[in-house]
Amino acid sequence: MVRVVAACLFLGVVAGAAYYVSVPTAQELLPTVSSEGQEQFVISVDDTPFTVTLAADAAARAQGLSGVRYLPEGEGKLFIFEESAPHSFWMKDMYIAIDILWFDAAGELVHAVENADPQSYPLSFVPPLPATYVLEVPAGSADAYSLTEGSQMEFSEALQRCLENTCFIK
Repeated sequence: MVRVVAACLFLGVVAGAAYYVSVPTAQELLPTVSSEGQEQFVISVDDTPFTVTLAADAAARAQGLSGVRYLPEGEGKLFIFEESAPHSFWMKDMYIAIDILWFDAAGELVHAVENADPQSYPLSFVPPLPATYVLEVPAGSADAYSLTEGSQMEFSEALQRCLENTCFIK
């Protein structure tokens, strides 16, 4: 009898753990809103999660992180382009150093500039390969999380739905 109870408890714990792991969190299913009123989504690069706001239209891409004085660890700005190209970036009106990560349409990291400094303006950073997505994160993030060429970016379910429905196009 004791073995049967122990086996049932073990199976219950294993089943509960499997259920817990497989159920997405609310943040993965629904976007949240930043203090500036922008929708936030979760992405991951090599299983490292980042909470991002989107820069998916011309005006948002031009603004980017310009004027931002602090970017918390684990947060960033995801630039989404309609077409893959060697999109260039500069540090105009920037106050903080950042890492700039370019990803192709399949989500593979194709180029990175680490510790891009605001003093580098008007220098432009241009990847050698076309990219569809660009992620700006706090300086040092690429090194801290070992993000290198070939790293893989994945979108939360909420962001996947947004992209499928072109919710960001104005």
